[in-house]
Amino acid sequence: MEVADELGAQIVAFPLISTGAFGWPRHDAIAAAIDTIASVNTRVAEVRLVALDEEIREEVLAQLTSPTPVRILQGIRVLHQRGYHRLRILPGMSPSGMHWRIAITSADNLIDDSYDPHVVDLDSALWYTTDGFTKFAGGEVTVVSTPEAVADLILNALPEMAPSEDDPAYVSWFADLVSLVEHQPSPSRRIPVAYDDYFDASKGWEIGGGSGVRHPHPPKAPVNTTKRSGPRK
Repeated sequence: MEVADELGAQIVAFPLISTGAFGWPRHDAIAAAIDTIASVNTRVAEVRLVALDEEIREEVLAQLTSPTPVRILQGIRVLHQRGYHRLRILPGMSPSGMHWRIAITSADNLIDDSYDPHVVDLDSALWYTTDGFTKFAGGEVTVVSTPEAVADLILNALPEMAPSEDDPAYVSWFADLVSLVEHQPSPSRRIPVAYDDYFDASKGWEIGGGSGVRHPHPPKAPVNTTKRSGPRK
């Protein structure tokens, strides 16, 4: 990557060597390649990983996709830090149990009931599901996406959201939730679940399906007694 910068290259392709032919664990090799590229400081605009076959390609896509839910949660945390305290999430599993999905919306568009949490106006919420891989809010979120860039995607998709800075309790609760997510050991456990078929939510949200790691229910939003401000400038 340093040589690419010296040459002024904008697009670089790397073959995924040592991903099976010589017995090196393929998962580790792919993870090392992705993590290194994601963390390097470079002016290269696009990096392509060339897989040897379809099986390896699918593994690369899976590892590129696994950080997407975490990046979305981190983007929401950034918006809370910017003062958008009324921004809420409702994460859970699809009826098939195969895909994680999340609704992002305002506090007044969410019924936060521990037995039947749901979004009131589905069209007013921003949705993401893992069966869409890295596609989110009209853009793409991968391991190389910054939380700040994800925050901007969310604001562009929810133009009516306005900063309120009136619910520090929820902001603190959400920051603790994201910290739990970030410290889970595997991608499959880095997803908060508020609802699922046969899921008992009385003890709080679960971090990773079946992990047993629980986070308490979010605090109730304070009653908004002021007129809602207009869209952000």
